[in-house]
Amino acid sequence: MRQLISLVMILVAVVLLGTLALPWQGLGGSVGESLYQWDPTIVNRTQSIVQRYLHPALWDQALLPALLWPLRSVMLWSGVMLLLVGGLILLRRPKRRMMFARTR
Repeated sequence: MRQLISLVMILVAVVLLGTLALPWQGLGGSVGESLYQWDPTIVNRTQSIVQRYLHPALWDQALLPALLWPLRSVMLWSGVMLLLVGGLILLRRPKRRMMFARTR
């Protein structure tokens, strides 16, 4: 199960980093602009849910500045982090379990 999760993370990272290598025009601008182009109501719905059910400061101090970040840098750092975490999970050795306790 651990290997499957790490392989999925690595696959998503390769897709994210691969889309950055392609010369697409749709990847310019900020995260908020791209979300608005994808679905115009998603930013308003997310704002109302976060402010109503979580905390208004979370929207103002964390999520709103994140919407202004450039999309290319967010995709780049997300891909790199997923690649690193997925690789570390994949390379980590499982703990050895002793089947029988040694008696002396």
